[in-house]
Amino acid sequence: MWLVELSGDRADIEELRKLAEVLECDIASDHDGRAWLSGGTFDNVSSAEEVRQKAVEILTRLCGRRARPRSALVAAGAAP
Repeated sequence: MWLVELSGDRADIEELRKLAEVLECDIASDHDGRAWLSGGTFDNVSSAEEVRQKAVEILTRLCGRRARPRSALVAAGAAP
C-alpha cells in the first residue's frame, strides 16, 4: 500500500479530505498530525515516481472541485 504525505494548510487539506472519495482515495491524519493520501487509485502503481505523479494529478483534480479556491498549494511526497 502506498501512502503520500501531504503538506500545506490544514484547512486546505481538510477540505480536500472531504472530496477525496470521489476519486477513490482517502486523506487521513496520523497521531502526529501529518496528513496522508492513499487508496485504491494507487493499487496498480509500481514506483514512487509514478505514485507522486498520480498524487499530483489527484490533488490538481481535487483542488478544481473546491468550493472556494485558495492560493495555498498542497504538496505531495510518496512513501512506500
